[in-house]
Amino acid sequence: MGDETDVLLGSRIPISIVAILTNVTSLIIVFTSTSLHTNGFIRNILSLCVSDLLTAVFVIPISLIYHGSVSINRGSEVCNAWSRLAYCNRALSCFILVTMCIFCLVSKLHNNRRIKLRVYKMIEVALVIIPWLFVLVAYVPLFLIEQNNTKSGDDFAEQLCFFTNTNYQFPLTVIFLVFPPCLLILTIIVMHVMYKVMQRKSEHPQEPDTETEVDGRLRMFTIGTWLVSLMTICCWIPFIIVMILLLFCRSSTSSIASCYPSLHAIDTTYTISLVPSTLTPLCWLCIRAFRVRASLMTSCVTQACRCGQSINCTNCTHCQKSTTGDDINALTEY
Repeated sequence: MGDETDVLLGSRIPISIVAILTNVTSLIIVFTSTSLHTNGFIRNILSLCVSDLLTAVFVIPISLIYHGSVSINRGSEVCNAWSRLAYCNRALSCFILVTMCIFCLVSKLHNNRRIKLRVYKMIEVALVIIPWLFVLVAYVPLFLIEQNNTKSGDDFAEQLCFFTNTNYQFPLTVIFLVFPPCLLILTIIVMHVMYKVMQRKSEHPQEPDTETEVDGRLRMFTIGTWLVSLMTICCWIPFIIVMILLLFCRSSTSSIASCYPSLHAIDTTYTISLVPSTLTPLCWLCIRAFRVRASLMTSCVTQACRCGQSINCTNCTHCQKSTTGDDINALTEY
């Protein structure tokens, strides 16, 4: 079991490295294109990339540092830092995905002329700010009220100190672990129902072959958001189930204390829950503008030798010629 645990802990290192590479690449792709980083939906993608980078740069390394500690007392401060970062960061990612779903719904209403442009722009900016503001104002203070009163002697204490805190109660578990993904699932359901209602009320429902360019981009935004959301939920659910089971066992009498999940189960489900940080940027390739920009940058880098060893796409004749009129249209602002 020790070897399996070491393998799982070791697998978090490549997860962290790949997450950094994919998310930094996504940030570069967006920031080097004016038409992309001025797009409201893409700004939410930037927020999600930053959230995933926090996971890769801080949460995963701190968890590895803590798991390397022999004594729970010596590692309690590191554990507190890890747990607070991990669960606030996880909630942030969920809330960003919720706002992305809301953005798609609001954009649909705007396209149907049910929301004025000025109101739409205000909502667009607010949806980027709200997840960060909510986590800072509502989530972080909840963690600060918890004191470092960790029980020693538990077998799982060295692995998950946060759940050995004697002040930790079930309501906070609901808030930290269950509420964000449940809110995301509810938002997706409401979004799907609203889409169906608007489609039925539309006098001229758009068929895939006759949809406008704006509707096509919005459809890609929606598909990308749902894809990332479903992947995130599927990867997080096993860990959430194990954590809730752990808390119930912790609150139970000693006669049924054998229901504690194993450390291997905790490590496995937690490692799986980190996977979305690496795969999320790849899911945005379903958005044509994002895919075209990524392809253009790849072409510029791979063909640098033809451009006088320059990877500046604005000075690269080969790269400029490889961009078609359709690609330019794909990079226009939504």
